[in-house]
Amino acid sequence: MSARQLIERSSKAGLSITVDGPDLVVEADSHIPDDLLTELRDHKPEIIALLQPQPVIVEFDPARLQRALIEGTTRPSGLA
Repeated sequence: MSARQLIERSSKAGLSITVDGPDLVVEADSHIPDDLLTELRDHKPEIIALLQPQPVIVEFDPARLQRALIEGTTRPSGLA
């Protein structure tokens, strides 16, 4: 089972999975089946990689930004 499938299975079972630093935090309102807990432990690194926020890299042209600021436009073309 892939990490993504495991997250989906956990969600359907009523589990909440979050990441806290290097830890995978699993919360449940009821007993977590042993086989599911074992799978979560076995796939911990992959699950953490899927759930961790990824950095966003924004590239822009500083000269274009400066022109836009001088011209007073609020959204220079080419910038998202």
